[in-house]
Amino acid sequence: MPGSELLTMLEQRLRHAKATRDRLVLRRHELQREIDLLRTEINEINFLIGSTQESILRLTSVIVCNDSTITSIEEQRDFKAETLREGPTPPLNQNPEVINDRFSNITIPQAATIILSECKEALHVNELYNRMVKGGYIFTSQNPTISIAGSLKRHSRFRRVAPNTFNLALREVPSQRAS
Repeated sequence: MPGSELLTMLEQRLRHAKATRDRLVLRRHELQREIDLLRTEINEINFLIGSTQESILRLTSVIVCNDSTITSIEEQRDFKAETLREGPTPPLNQNPEVINDRFSNITIPQAATIILSECKEALHVNELYNRMVKGGYIFTSQNPTISIAGSLKRHSRFRRVAPNTFNLALREVPSQRAS
C-alpha cells in the first residue's frame, strides 16, 4: 500500500515539524526571559552610572573662579541644558593667542562689560571666553564658559538674550528701539 506509506511519512514529517516548532518557541521564551533580565541589569547599571555622576558633580560642584565667584551644580546643569537646546554656537578656541594683558587683573564681569561695550552686540559665552583669553585673562576653573555664564547671570548689569548669550542690561532691546 503506497498510500499508507505516504501517509505515515507525512505524519512523521508533521510530528517532526511540530516538535521543531515547539523547541523553537521554547527557545524564544528563554531568549525573551534573558532579554528581560539584561534590560533589568542595564537599567540598574544606568542608575549606578547616574548616581556616580551625581556624586562626582556634588564633590566637584564648587568651582572658584579668578573673581571669587562660585559656579554651582545647578548653574552647570543649566549651562549644559542650554547648550544642548541652542544649536550652533561660536567655536571655542582651545589654543587662543594672547594678544595683550588688559584683562589680567580684573574679574569676569568687568572683562565681559568691556568686551560687550566694545562690540555693541550680544555675545555667546564661547566668544566672550575667546576674547577674554586673547586679552590676557587667566581662567582657573576647569569649565571657564560655565564660570562666565554663572558670573554674568548673577550680575544685574547683564541680560541673557538667548541661551548662553549675554548683552549689557542697559542697552535697548532691538524691538523696543522701533517704537
